[in-house]
Amino acid sequence: MAVDVPNEIISKVYDDLTPNDLYTCLYINKQWGQNAARLLWETASLNPKKANTLISLIDKPLECKGLKLPEHNPSPMFPYPYFLTKFNASDLHKTLEEWLQHEEGLQDCILPFDEWFRLRYVLAESLLNLYRKYNATVQEIMLSNNRNILYTNDEYLITAMRENFDPLFIRAQKLYVKVITGTTIKKFYDSMREHCHSLTEIIIEEEWNNNKYDEWKETIAGLIKSQPNLKKFTYTTQPYNEGRYIRKMSKILLKYASSLQSLIFKEIMFQHKKEHKNPLEYFDQFHKLEYIEFNRCMHVKGQLASPFRKGIFPNLQKVEIIQCYDSDAIKEWAEEVNM
Repeated sequence: MAVDVPNEIISKVYDDLTPNDLYTCLYINKQWGQNAARLLWETASLNPKKANTLISLIDKPLECKGLKLPEHNPSPMFPYPYFLTKFNASDLHKTLEEWLQHEEGLQDCILPFDEWFRLRYVLAESLLNLYRKYNATVQEIMLSNNRNILYTNDEYLITAMRENFDPLFIRAQKLYVKVITGTTIKKFYDSMREHCHSLTEIIIEEEWNNNKYDEWKETIAGLIKSQPNLKKFTYTTQPYNEGRYIRKMSKILLKYASSLQSLIFKEIMFQHKKEHKNPLEYFDQFHKLEYIEFNRCMHVKGQLASPFRKGIFPNLQKVEIIQCYDSDAIKEWAEEVNM
């Protein structure tokens, strides 16, 4: 007699299993298989075998000399595309590259660069449409600085993502971006600002230079302004930054994200000059902050630390100082808050 096991118990069991073990669990029964499929296909990171499974579900013919698609499979064991919740553009790019290298019929095929580029774009667009067809709901979006994505002609993958935005990414809650460049990324931000209003966390890890910061500041401001539920913001910038950039970012956050509960600064050099106003002068207006972190920051001292005093953030519960330099005043304040 079959015994029903709560999904919570199955999830605990799966925590200790390898991907190969999860593949085996696909065939135990429907419940165990569906829970395994949910874990195996929750990200866009696929090995060639998994990519074959998804690509076999594409019902739109792909035309390319030498391309042999997997046999069409309109009735999969489970609705694999439905389980996508974490979308990593770099992972999807690598998946497509690996699949093209392993796919039978393409290994010995010599194609012009333009045809390879078009093929990658068509495959990416087809997979995104497949996710849409199965009503996948992406919760986390990651765009990294993989040069093959962000610097390839028309930035094919980000373009495909932008054109397939609604409703695939409309309910995303977390956005991680590492290095923003190019007009296509800016247009993707515009798509997020237009369609997605459910972000609760934004992580920006940038290498902005002095000439480009003001332009991207407006882009970031527009994105933050469109997110009424934003609770956590992480900001990393290197190697060239000054206190005035932090002051501008603080202004943006203060104006459009006063509901922040967690604010994290990483790898920032707070270069303060006498002619500049204190870059931290706006922080005392974040009345809902519960957590502040300075991670590997420099020159947080003297006048920079003056806004921080006990009671300035009524809801603040913890201040984290991680490998910071020249920050004795901040450390003393943190100790006082954390008592």
